[in-house]
Amino acid sequence: MVKTESKYLQDFLQESVPMWREDPILFFKEVLKFDPDDWQYRAAVDLANNRKVSVKSGQGVGKTGLEAAVFLWFLLCFPYPRVVATAPTKQQLHDVLWSEISKWMGNSPLLGQILTWTKTYVYMKGESKRWFGVARTATRPENMQGFHEENMLFIVDEASGVAEPIMEAILGTLTGENNKLLLCGNPTKTSGTFYDSHTRDRALYKVHTVSSEDSKRTNKENIQSLIKKYG
Repeated sequence: MVKTESKYLQDFLQESVPMWREDPILFFKEVLKFDPDDWQYRAAVDLANNRKVSVKSGQGVGKTGLEAAVFLWFLLCFPYPRVVATAPTKQQLHDVLWSEISKWMGNSPLLGQILTWTKTYVYMKGESKRWFGVARTATRPENMQGFHEENMLFIVDEASGVAEPIMEAILGTLTGENNKLLLCGNPTKTSGTFYDSHTRDRALYKVHTVSSEDSKRTNKENIQSLIKKYG
């Protein structure tokens, strides 16, 4: 995998990666020290066993944590992958999601030995041109085109805000046998690919709905104050 790895590390990865590939939750716990909430658990298992997963939720429930965790899981566990992370704005992509990926990489002694994080790429050491994940802002369809690999994952954060031509470019790219799509966002629109994934195209996705009121990560007093203010 990486030419400079010690024999011990090579043996460890050869034994562990096949198990992690089949069980992302095991990867979360053993590699990232990330203990997923119930909905994160179910969404990650669905992604491991299906091509498309869509998650709509309120704010603060842990969507970004899930996205970062599955980004790193796919990047490590599948050979010569392409993992594309995107969001409607540079701030959302780089300041939120990409920083979350950096955080969980820093939480893992293993990943620091075999992956390199930069402002736009995370790549396998010694394989920077063929084994990587990349941040691409969803501003032009061309940014989503040109990715074709057997193992590929697109992660779309704040999916309601991504324009339809860009979503169409992403969907058109997912032609490989192990090409996957994770859509996450707040349900702010009643049209578009993200909305359709929970309505007319629901049969094509494994879907999850997560309420801020039910999440252990959210501030319930703040939620109640918003309910009082807005109804």
